Amino acid sequence: MKKIKKVIVIVGPTATGKTELAVSLAEKLNTYIISGDSMQIYKHFHIGTAQPNLEQIKVPYFLVNILEPEKKFSAYDFKEKANEIIEKKQQIPIIAGGTGFYINSFLRNDTLGFLDGKQYQQFLSEYGEYNLAELAALLEKNDQQAFNKVDIANKRRVLRALAIKTITGKSIVEQDSNETEFDPFLIGLNTKRPILYERIEKRVDLMMEQGLLSEAEKVYENRFSYPLLSTAIGYKEFFPFFEDKLELSDSVTLLKQKTRNYAKRQLTWFRNKMQVNWYDIEDPSVYNKIESDLLNWFSH
Repeated sequence: MKKIKKVIVIVGPTATGKTELAVSLAEKLNTYIISGDSMQIYKHFHIGTAQPNLEQIKVPYFLVNILEPEKKFSAYDFKEKANEIIEKKQQIPIIAGGTGFYINSFLRNDTLGFLDGKQYQQFLSEYGEYNLAELAALLEKNDQQAFNKVDIANKRRVLRALAIKTITGKSIVEQDSNETEFDPFLIGLNTKRPILYERIEKRVDLMMEQGLLSEAEKVYENRFSYPLLSTAIGYKEFFPFFEDKLELSDSVTLLKQKTRNYAKRQLTWFRNKMQVNWYDIEDPSVYNKIESDLLNWFSH
């Protein structure tokens, strides 16, 4: 039987201060941080991905600014890399980020649905050019469970579900977890919605001052080469501006709206998929409460 490892996880919607809390706890516990964010891993794009400033952080911070933007990075890659880091360390790790699917799959030790790259590329060579209607029809025929569950208006998700059924013989909705080796304490940061939205809007304004538009233009110019960054909130909202379809102010307004929507989706994910201990970031004693709860968890 595997030894159960404790792990601290900090989640929550964007702009709630997950990085700041992670750094504070890591300094006090003399430990390290693993980024649980799907976009922070990429080099050269610090502003739009809200990367922590590693030069100013005194604790080890992993899976940030290490991958070229042409490369893909999946939940499977995250699970493998996070496990490699944890195996080499003695301290209790802190995972901080807003990509719920990555973190949940890591904690559950999910395996079904992580396809071999060569097999998936072979599948794409056969089915990648099919249109959405054709793919949806195939999915309905071959995997009624997935057809009823996935967003059939999203070609990428339909294609993925069909690939999993075709390659593994199992439906994506049958994904089970293996025996986990982690005992996580999940810290969720949130606050009242008007305050959260105000924080999001201020963050976008600050990103614009820092040079977000320049990063977005580089992503736009390389949109066919940067498979994940070109779909990321923070960059794609400016594509209509670069195509003279929107004014810059309208693209900024669009980004704020899309980020608010994303925050709502994040909250829904964390509340439905993970057993999170929630804390209000506007509570003046929030850090003390978290530290007290962590001490109780350590003692168990």
